[in-house]
Amino acid sequence: MTIRKRQQSKRSYERRISVRTVRRDPPDLRKLSRALLALAQADAEAQAQAQVERATGKSGMEDIDETS
Repeated sequence: MTIRKRQQSKRSYERRISVRTVRRDPPDLRKLSRALLALAQADAEAQAQAQVERATGKSGMEDIDETS
């Protein structure tokens, strides 16, 4: 397998977020607050998962069967 193919398959698991701005006067504070809360929640979950992985010594990849 070439390096390019490995990199492409790795990238397919990443999220790609696209943001387009629309000027609103006044800004929609409800949408902004929901987006901020969602980002904070996702960050907190990622930190908690990393803390669990450090505590147990697992990376989550041990469950994948490498023989197939």
